[in-house]
Amino acid sequence: MESLKTQQSIAVILYDLALPLDIAGPTDAFTGANQYWRTAHNLETDHRYYKFLYISADDRVIKTKSGLKITADALLSETSPTDYDVILVPGGDGVFKALKNTALIEWMKTAYLHSKRTMSVCSGAALLAEAGLLTGKKACSHWFSCERLQAKYPNVNFDPASLYISDGKIITSAGVTSGIDMALAVIEADMGRTAALEVARHLVVHLKRAGNQQQFSGPLKAQLK
Repeated sequence: MESLKTQQSIAVILYDLALPLDIAGPTDAFTGANQYWRTAHNLETDHRYYKFLYISADDRVIKTKSGLKITADALLSETSPTDYDVILVPGGDGVFKALKNTALIEWMKTAYLHSKRTMSVCSGAALLAEAGLLTGKKACSHWFSCERLQAKYPNVNFDPASLYISDGKIITSAGVTSGIDMALAVIEADMGRTAALEVARHLVVHLKRAGNQQQFSGPLKAQLK
């Protein structure tokens, strides 16, 4: 168990046409973990084990795929990549434009070297691969994106089945709600199983799913017949 004073700073990367649930799912789980930590240890209401900074690779206000607009705390140019314990990259159609942002790619390379964890949701894995962070590693993304990503990055072993995969200090997840599963796994590693289960209960998540659980469930397959 880490010190009660320990805080993990999380840089959440924003870009136009990101999926809002890829952003909100994990961060809501980490916010729930903050509440659990304060209650369990009788800490002040401003204590946060996980502290977020939303960093935009585009404009100050980004427009997500659903049209929801998010205002960033800072622009990429206003931040240092050496300041964060965790990097979180969401997926979305806009990630393929973000791959051409050389400043972002260089920022990611430096941030990875100084981070405790680098995490992606859905097609956000493409940004990690473009920065060379997944070379020789096993990773996952949304099943719909895996074939495209495997063709673009043949030196990465993309698994289209798993919900999330840890390889070294990188964790990639399949997308959408699996970002919550990934966050719960991180919370369990940091705070213990009880904390992760309590957060899952508050999020009304029916199961805390293991990373090797398949993306496409048996009952869902049956409904397609």
